Amino acid sequence: MQKSASTPLASGRLRPRSETAKLPDIPTGLLTHFVLKALQESRSRGSAFSGSGGRAGESTPDAPAH
Repeated sequence: MQKSASTPLASGRLRPRSETAKLPDIPTGLLTHFVLKALQESRSRGSAFSGSGGRAGESTPDAPAH
């Protein structure tokens, strides 16, 4: 994984565009999808946390719950 990351141009030229497009697109799309959802959830939850006890200031508000 590190080799392909260090030389994206080389791997892109060696492999056909269709393959290089399919491989990264699937995980990247999922990552961005989950990241966006996480951001939206954290924002909605952040307002709730800040309204209750002001624990939103803590780095890990879920820690005391566990």
